[in-house]
Amino acid sequence: SGFIDLGSDEAFLSRDIDRFRTLRSGPRITTSLTIASGSEGIIVQVTDEDEARDTVDSLALAGSSIISVAAPIDSDILEAVFEEAQEKDLGAAVNALFEADALAAAQAADGKGLGHLILSVTPLDQMQTATLEAWAQTNRAIVSTLSVFQGSRGI
Repeated sequence: SGFIDLGSDEAFLSRDIDRFRTLRSGPRITTSLTIASGSEGIIVQVTDEDEARDTVDSLALAGSSIISVAAPIDSDILEAVFEEAQEKDLGAAVNALFEADALAAAQAADGKGLGHLILSVTPLDQMQTATLEAWAQTNRAIVSTLSVFQGSRGI
């Protein structure tokens, strides 16, 4: 058995969990300030593409198998994250509360050769056909995680 961590502090990346096969993301990358940021938080704030690439490299060295992104995030930075994740042979996960962010993430991943792309937090409102089609590609998955918040009614 196993599980996928889609957002944790960096210390979790080195925690020994022998009983499970674990795919770990560590902190989510974002461009937005949040109370959960900092060295022990579940968010890493980046301001440009170089910082985003460096963060992916750092998380990969720490043991991440999946790079998690919290939208909204600048498209150039998102593309840099996806490109660096692909170079490191990592998957990616996106938290997108709004449909525009979910669509932007799918489009940013196009042509990047990512092994896996997960929409790990789905938009609060019904997703339109174009967004669903963008996510309905090989090696992409949608995890409806917000039903507890009365969201994700349209999947």
